[in-house]
Amino acid sequence: MLKELRPGRPLFVFLLLSFVSLFADMTYEGGRSISGPYLELLGGTALVAGGVSLGDFLGYLVRGVSGSLLSKYRSSLFYWSLVFIGYIINLIAIPLLAFAGYWDTAFILLVLERIGKGLRAPARDIVLGEVAEGIGVGKVYGIHEVLDQVGAVAGPLLVAWAATIHGIRWGFLVTAIPAGIALILLLGAYLLYPSIREAEAEAKPFLATGAPRATIMLASAIGLSFILAPHWILGSYYYSVWGASIASIGALYSMAMLVDAFSAIVFGALFDKYPFQSLTILVLGAFAAGLLFLFIPQSPLPYALAWGIFMGLYESIGRAGIAKYTPIGSRAQGFAVLGFASAVGMLVSGLQWSILYDALGHSLLTLQVIELLGLLLLLYKALK
Repeated sequence: MLKELRPGRPLFVFLLLSFVSLFADMTYEGGRSISGPYLELLGGTALVAGGVSLGDFLGYLVRGVSGSLLSKYRSSLFYWSLVFIGYIINLIAIPLLAFAGYWDTAFILLVLERIGKGLRAPARDIVLGEVAEGIGVGKVYGIHEVLDQVGAVAGPLLVAWAATIHGIRWGFLVTAIPAGIALILLLGAYLLYPSIREAEAEAKPFLATGAPRATIMLASAIGLSFILAPHWILGSYYYSVWGASIASIGALYSMAMLVDAFSAIVFGALFDKYPFQSLTILVLGAFAAGLLFLFIPQSPLPYALAWGIFMGLYESIGRAGIAKYTPIGSRAQGFAVLGFASAVGMLVSGLQWSILYDALGHSLLTLQVIELLGLLLLLYKALK
């Protein structure tokens, strides 16, 4: 009987992990949607609220650390342990916000949530890449991102309903429901797929063959593409200063998340047929978002749509690129490099689009073009 079930088992594991992401996103995106007002309620300042974005940087940095640990401690049990520990930190932190009595406690929980997400991402992405065989790696990451974004839209709606009726603390408490569902589904995925081929394969020295060198360049090109566009947090800050209302910025974010889902499924399917062209579009998508922010400051809609498209590209074909072009035995290192490169890209982007943008204005386009050409060259060398 088990042998008869095996052909369909990877598909079922993929679906389970995708719905884990849906309910996980309901939890943490729901909680993050009201974290700003909650920090203010607890006495936090604007600087404190802005400092929460440090969690995003640390989350990508931890992805690099997590991937490095996976490449060193090679066992399926260790891989799954990082997945479970990451999800538990990621999901439990949000309901616990309901019991935070001070802004510093809430701040720590919000940063821990991002760290938990970064800790479990590489191992989970490796499993997704393995079960993608026969389905298409681009399609797998694309569909996964779509369900991810369904949760990102549904979560804030659930939290808004609970907070409106019962108060803001109940908005955090209600996230315990999707968090519990996500952990149960995760346990099901583990029971169906306990042995991970990447974890059990012989480790390959990362710089021993041409393929891993190409992976370093590919992961760097994908991660550093964040430099080309201001992060949504920074972009929305500028639009607020320029007069956009909080309500309109929130609506634009929801629209960006919907576009994220649409672009992920479209370009995920495109990647399986035209991988190099799709990855080129990823870099160009980041450049387009920066260009629209730079030259159409009076209208945030084009930037929001372009940012959503870029994030859909990154989360689908960015991860698919690492899974496709990195051999088994080196994928953990590949996702580690992607995490480190993304963290560096976000850090440089923050400096570039705050300090340099204020100083240079439209002249920043020259630097943008130089960065674009450098990333495209890096991508070409990685895949030629």
